Amino acid sequence: MSGGVTDDGVRRRWPWYAGDLVLMSLLVYLVIVGEVVVVVVVVVVLVADNCLSPSVLSSACGQVYVPAT
Repeated sequence: MSGGVTDDGVRRRWPWYAGDLVLMSLLVYLVIVGEVVVVVVVVVVLVADNCLSPSVLSSACGQVYVPAT
């Protein structure tokens, strides 16, 4: 490794770049996991509501209920 300007600049900036990269990847990971968890929970709750409610057991089991706006 030579002690040139590029090498020096890379060495000087690397800790900041590594920190930003770790933070960004962690944020992306948390956002993706959060979205997946929210979607799974909502779908499970809606399907369980439809399947466990005796009045709509025959017609709406497994269908996602969308309230009318």
